[in-house]
Amino acid sequence: FNLDIAKRDLCGAVAHLVKQTPPCGRCVIINLGDFFHADNMEGTTKRAGHSLDTDSRLPKVIDVGVSALRHCIASALEHHATVEVINAVGNHDDVLAYALSVMMKNIYENEPRVVIHADPTPRHYIQHGKTLIGVTHGHQTKDAKLPGIMAAEKPEAWGETRFRSFYRGHFHSDFVDDSNPGCRIEGFRTLSPGDAWSVGNGYLAGRDMKAIVHHKDYGEIFRYLCGISLLRDLQET
Repeated sequence: FNLDIAKRDLCGAVAHLVKQTPPCGRCVIINLGDFFHADNMEGTTKRAGHSLDTDSRLPKVIDVGVSALRHCIASALEHHATVEVINAVGNHDDVLAYALSVMMKNIYENEPRVVIHADPTPRHYIQHGKTLIGVTHGHQTKDAKLPGIMAAEKPEAWGETRFRSFYRGHFHSDFVDDSNPGCRIEGFRTLSPGDAWSVGNGYLAGRDMKAIVHHKDYGEIFRYLCGISLLRDLQET
């Protein structure tokens, strides 16, 4: 696995998922955090100092990351009227996640069809009719607290909606918690493989990316999964 494969996989998966969804007035690209695996030249985690698997120098990683996200936005613009982008701040990219949003905001400042959510906050929210979606990486908060946080941070939107979910990353595995009153918590896998530390510790979740369609009145009505095996077959055709 390297930068070239990472960019090809990310752009290919997004392009495929975009084609599987109906044309919508609003598309949101959600990066659930740790888009950049390392946040420094040393390639280590900020908190624990774990040595991470990285490909080449940090400036090159940043360059490929920005280019890949621009390709994903371009794919979405071909199919949907407007495209919004949320880059959640992860525990691996505290600084670069903010920098990525600032860069994207400047790149698309004259493109009215693209909206970058660049507020310096650990949580973002999307309201679509009766649906409210929270977005966070998940390393700073316990899942059980997220519904209350949503209600406190977005009280008006909470009162106006019926279908509420908090999307989170961090664990790189699929799970759903429907036990919290008023808000469903969902975790997602990643498309990339585990690094040496993750695999060594037995974190072996599957690899995929998902497209989810929400109706303004009925909530989630459709989802499509692009797993790594499907993506590899698509790349060979």
